[in-house]
Formats: sequence, C-alpha cells, structure tokens
Amino acid sequence: MKSEKSIQKKFISYLSNVPEETHKSVLTGFVIKEMKYMNFIDTRSVRVYVERVMDGLTTDILQDMKENVYMYAKKIKDHVENLLEKHRFERFSLLLNTNKIMVQSDYRLPSYISP
Repeated sequence: MKSEKSIQKKFISYLSNVPEETHKSVLTGFVIKEMKYMNFIDTRSVRVYVERVMDGLTTDILQDMKENVYMYAKKIKDHVENLLEKHRFERFSLLLNTNKIMVQSDYRLPSYISP
C-alpha cells in the first residue's frame, strides 16, 4: 500500500497540472472520496456538506489544504462523526423521554443462544 506522503506528493503534482480555478472542486472531490466509507450517510448529503464547508474556506486555508489535504479531510470527517454522535445521542434521548423506547431493568439474557 502506498504511503500517505507519496500519495500527497502525487496529489500536489496533479494539482500543479490542472487550472487554478478547478483546485477547489478537485480538493472537494478528494475530501468526499476520503469520506466514502461513512456508509450511514448518503453520498449526496456528504457532498452538499463538504461543498458548503469548502465554500467557507479562505484562500489561505485552501492554499494550505493543497499541501495538507489528508489533514483537512480527516478534520472534516472527524467533525462529521462528532455531529453524528451528537445527533444519535439527542435522538435516543428524545425517544427515551417520549416513551418510544422502554427500558426494562429486570431483563436477563438467556443462558444460551441458539442459531
């Protein structure tokens, strides 16, 4: 498997060969590709969110992102995972508080599991 640094070098080389005005879309595509294993979110939602994040970045940050694309992709992915965790907790709490989920304090697992 190729190391992150060698891929990073190839990515920077690739960026130097494409027009400057397409850099943001190339970076956006890279971040989306890095997030493709987040199966619990549909690709369209990921694309919309990443595009919104990328639109808010300054020129200086975009320039730094070209050289540290993995770091930025990881930061965005981690942020999305944190948002998901927060949403899951809030949703579970809501369902628990509205009695849509009932907790049985005396439930016991069976002594064996049959296939």
